[in-house]
Amino acid sequence: MKYANYIPATMLFLVFPILTAQAQTLFPWHMADATNKTVFKIETQLPLRNAVISLPITITSGSFACIDADAPGKPLPAYHGSNNISLMLPGEIRPDKSRHVIVYRGSKEFSPVLPEQPRFTCDYAGNVLGRFWDFEDGTQGGITSWGNRPSHLGPITVKNGWLQIPVKNSDPYFIFGDMFDPPGSQRNLSIDSRLYRTLELRVRQSCQKAEWEFFVTDQNGQYKSSKFEVHGTTAQVFRFDLPHLFPDFWDGRKFRALRIDTTNNKKDILVEIDYVRLLPAPPAVTAGPVLSREAVLARTATSGADITLPETLTAGQQLAAKFKTSGTSVSSLYTWSIVTAEHGTIFPQSRGASLQLPIFTRAGECAWTIGLSDDLGKPLNPISGVLRVKPASLASYRLTPEKKYIDLLAPTANIVVQGLDAYGNSLPVSIWLPRWTLPGNTSTPFGRINGNPATVTITLQGDKPATHHIALSDIKGHGGETTVTTVAYRKDMIRLNANGYLVNPAGVLVFPTGGLYANFPHRLNTDGTISRSLDLFPCGPSPYEAGFPWSPETEIAVNDYLKHCADHGINCLRLMLRNMDIVGRVDPVQLKATLHLFDLARPYGIRFNVALMEDYTKPPYVSREIIEKIVLPHYTPEMLKGLPPHRARFIVEKDILASPALRYTDPDAIACQKDYLAELLPVLASREEVLCYEFENEMVYPPMAWCREIASFIRTIDPHTLILGNPGPHDWPEPLRWRESSCDLYSYHPYNDGNPTADHGAIIYLRSKFSMQSGLPMYTGEGGINQNRHQKNAKHVTPEQAARGTRDQIWMSLCCGANGCLYWVLMYELEAQEFARIKPALSELSINLATLKRRRPQAAIMLPPKQRDTRDTSMTIRLLNLGVDFDTVLTNEATAYSVRIDLEKQMPQDINLPATVAAPSPGFQIVTLLSDKNDQALLYMRNVAGGVKDFGAPPRPCYLRDVQNAEAAFTLQAKWKKIIALDIDTRQSRTLTPDSSGRVSLGITTHDFLIGLIR
Repeated sequence: MKYANYIPATMLFLVFPILTAQAQTLFPWHMADATNKTVFKIETQLPLRNAVISLPITITSGSFACIDADAPGKPLPAYHGSNNISLMLPGEIRPDKSRHVIVYRGSKEFSPVLPEQPRFTCDYAGNVLGRFWDFEDGTQGGITSWGNRPSHLGPITVKNGWLQIPVKNSDPYFIFGDMFDPPGSQRNLSIDSRLYRTLELRVRQSCQKAEWEFFVTDQNGQYKSSKFEVHGTTAQVFRFDLPHLFPDFWDGRKFRALRIDTTNNKKDILVEIDYVRLLPAPPAVTAGPVLSREAVLARTATSGADITLPETLTAGQQLAAKFKTSGTSVSSLYTWSIVTAEHGTIFPQSRGASLQLPIFTRAGECAWTIGLSDDLGKPLNPISGVLRVKPASLASYRLTPEKKYIDLLAPTANIVVQGLDAYGNSLPVSIWLPRWTLPGNTSTPFGRINGNPATVTITLQGDKPATHHIALSDIKGHGGETTVTTVAYRKDMIRLNANGYLVNPAGVLVFPTGGLYANFPHRLNTDGTISRSLDLFPCGPSPYEAGFPWSPETEIAVNDYLKHCADHGINCLRLMLRNMDIVGRVDPVQLKATLHLFDLARPYGIRFNVALMEDYTKPPYVSREIIEKIVLPHYTPEMLKGLPPHRARFIVEKDILASPALRYTDPDAIACQKDYLAELLPVLASREEVLCYEFENEMVYPPMAWCREIASFIRTIDPHTLILGNPGPHDWPEPLRWRESSCDLYSYHPYNDGNPTADHGAIIYLRSKFSMQSGLPMYTGEGGINQNRHQKNAKHVTPEQAARGTRDQIWMSLCCGANGCLYWVLMYELEAQEFARIKPALSELSINLATLKRRRPQAAIMLPPKQRDTRDTSMTIRLLNLGVDFDTVLTNEATAYSVRIDLEKQMPQDINLPATVAAPSPGFQIVTLLSDKNDQALLYMRNVAGGVKDFGAPPRPCYLRDVQNAEAAFTLQAKWKKIIALDIDTRQSRTLTPDSSGRVSLGITTHDFLIGLIR
């Protein structure tokens, strides 16, 4: 493999932005016998030598000659493709100076034909590192590390320029750069994503089919990946457009690592890699118009031109401009450049004294510029003016409901009527005798319709939700139509109060607890364990099989599950609509089953957090397997023939998105999502059991533009239901992005295994603090210790330890201001009992969350805006030991706090702040929720006497608080009228009186406590 078209790394300091030349471009006619020519401007962002360029030109017959405008000697050798010409441009192209190639046709002299298309091979490794990732030198070519499971790989060798990787087990990978270590690693790369845009691999494998994957990691350690399948055993080239795959990630930032995962989940095969390349964008090519020799001669001879255009015309009218030229005869052939907002730049020809104008269809003022065309299509000596385009005659009416979805109880629809010409331009409305087609018994609106536009009010009839068709026409047959849908919105609307808590219409607190993933109904076993009773709504390529109506066994299992939840105070279940979206349609059977689940839950007072769309790689738009196994069985051949193009693309053409991230930006995917929501939401909007809508589970860095667009669309259908955003289990700074999401609620999944400096519960607390910075009311959405340790080689903790983790998730997050606490699946009855304690505890402690507005603390840990500072865990432990409440904030937002903790400058032992409400005794920590009015406070006092201990085992440690006997005591910073302590373990409460110093002792114990303070 040879690389000819690059400039060594020593010259990269000469990279400049592309400069757009403003001068007009005129080249001499080099080939006297040629009939026409086209000039191409070549620009680059990187200095290149002997660059391969592709000229977008179609030549159907005859020869052609490619001339280097800088050295117009012999024609350059070129490859003739079906719609392009490829060649190597000798010499250098630099960002500060463009080059030009001229293609002549009709000459006897022509370009030598290249037998193969030359390839553009300039890449990052050769340009920046000075060493290609091609293994031609017999080494591993710049690979910095291999997979962290040595047993998964055999001896790595290089043979004839191919890297040989014997794959022994299911997780083989190699890395260029440093994916996992801190940002300062010396192995880090610095890949400029502004310049390098394409990943290219040449590979082969010894198996017939395997899934591969690659990861890109930015300078802050954030990474994204894309999977692809390799079929067959022959050598294959794969090219990935990185900005297209990762539109909000490969966005101009620097990247520190590239990882290649070969043949995931395969064993005992041989993988071979020929090369890995990161390619810049090829040189940019700007094509001029096709100019005949006669037109160039006329342009050269012309010394001036006067052009006259009409001031006004009617849309669709054909007109010509009048012109006079000096220096040439009226019979000369001219090529013009006309620039307008409607048509862009066009190059009409004329012979005679008139120039045919393009047809203008947009009403309003249209600026124009006209001149003879230079070699790149710019007007020479341009003349400019403004053309006023009037609408054509009336062709139809556009009917637009002010609201497409209206309340069934107030079914008044305001319809805006606008006249249109054949090109969509607006016209006034004046209909003497309107003819209406209206649904059912709806009365015909009376009288003449006038306006620009006009608004007509129609009251629809009917006692059931329906989509109503409305049509209007005049006596001449001009017409228009629209639809309006009536929705029976639920009456028991859950809303957010001013303090960020959820309340019902009477203002009574609704504190959602449980979650538990309603797709997996569970059962309680005699040994105290809880296990899944059935996979009711499966995900991925597994079809829904329970049907509807359900079997008696399914009915019993679901009822038993709901009863067990209700008996333990669980009032909210998280339901993910799996495979409900069958590409713009709702699965009708699953929808019936879902509504029946709601019916069964209603007597228990259980509501649902409903995740509307699929997550990760499961949406149909990114999985051909889902299309074939799940979607297509719902469609008949007749249905497939009638699909709109945006849906047919995925179902009929099976044009699957190259990356899951593209479902957030691809217009067709978004159109399908909206079709699906438009069918689903009018049904869900009527159900009292729906607490909120969640976009989807654990969103992987979604663009906030998508969140805003979909939230706005949801609200056009159902403005009453809260919308929840839920990123994946991502640390700081992800919550900051969600400030721009336009969601109502924020949910986070505080899975973790703790670390040597902070236990599992302390990290839940810290992640709750992070989540507060979204600026949205929040609650946990999943969690659990063992649920995070589902791998076969991960040791489970005991039921008691798991329940303690549940307890920490509930009360640590609640004391941060969370307005609910959801979980993943229960594994032990002891975990369920922790949820049973929430409502009685708040009642016994006299804490009224609905009236409590959290007081902002005085202290804040300052964090950088782009990456978490992991020293925050040890600082969190210090503040918990002191009983100090705090926030985590951006460094530049910390001025609102009187105490600002700088992790760069302050060590935990340096912090000696007074407790916010109460200081715990040694062996305990206190977490504080204090009201802004200072009239009530909730303290969670947890036993940490044994410190942080690893209760797991290699390779997955699990750091939990070690509960030991210690005196449970606290000292109040001020007087409180009422002090109640609840022993969480025994569920016993007592009223307390502090001593003269404000100290209260609860005795020697291993238990945890909740303290309610009322002033």
